Amino acid sequence: MMLDIDHFKGVNDTFGHTQGDLVLEQLYITLFVIGAVLGAFSLFATYAYFATFISRRAQFIARNINVLLSILFLFLAVSTFIKNFNVF
Repeated sequence: MMLDIDHFKGVNDTFGHTQGDLVLEQLYITLFVIGAVLGAFSLFATYAYFATFISRRAQFIARNINVLLSILFLFLAVSTFIKNFNVF
């Protein structure tokens, strides 16, 4: 990653290169920590979103399987009734 810090030459000229290096190091650490926190938060938010999405899809699929099995069992019950009692 590259970062352009406007007028940083003034820091080096005023306080010296050693102090300028410390400022850059602290800036790097601060940006690194902010990036890590934002990255962790966005990863958590993504996992939470997909967990909710998968849960909803699983409920939808379970309902559809339940309906299909109910229809199948109803069909089997009617066909067994017709076969055993010679209705038709």
